[in-house]
Amino acid sequence: MESTASRASILAKLLGFYTVEVRNLETGTVQAKADLLVMENLFYGQKPMKTFDLKGIQGRKVKANPNTSGSKTLFDSEWIEGQQRALTLVNPVSKAILQEAVRADCNFLARSNIMDYSLLLGVDEERKQIHCGLVDTIGSYTFAKTLEGEDITIVPPHEYQECFVSALESYFMACPDKWTKPPDERKLIHDPALLPSVL
Repeated sequence: MESTASRASILAKLLGFYTVEVRNLETGTVQAKADLLVMENLFYGQKPMKTFDLKGIQGRKVKANPNTSGSKTLFDSEWIEGQQRALTLVNPVSKAILQEAVRADCNFLARSNIMDYSLLLGVDEERKQIHCGLVDTIGSYTFAKTLEGEDITIVPPHEYQECFVSALESYFMACPDKWTKPPDERKLIHDPALLPSVL
């Protein structure tokens, strides 16, 4: 087994899985039962202005509900639309670490037969920070899951992994810094007179 202690990971920690029963005090019979999953609070001590649940599905959008007030978690389409209006740039090193973590974690989940997970992301505009983690990582790909309907997230784990990783790599744009080199040095134009005209 390879060591993963020194690798980046964005899997949200699962703290416990409980079954809660509501019993009738007189008869002792169970009146209601619920399963409860307790996981780490990814935004503890943070103040995200917007939160997103990203699955790598570009047509996925929050349905408008006039009865809902306050903040709500947005989906992939809102992230993409927001990026087109005001680009969120990340440090190249941060993007590389995020990509490495997403690839490794998704590979682990696919080998564990898990799919239909998402990246929960919070944008703290005041501090200029993004906080994220992989959530909903308990959905096994089973025959019963395939019968749930025509949900496009119900696909074999390796197929889900490919789509998810590919989409997330395109969702984050690295901001070049002084250490960033262009992909091909030979194509650099050093003479301003040779630059293409925009007129």
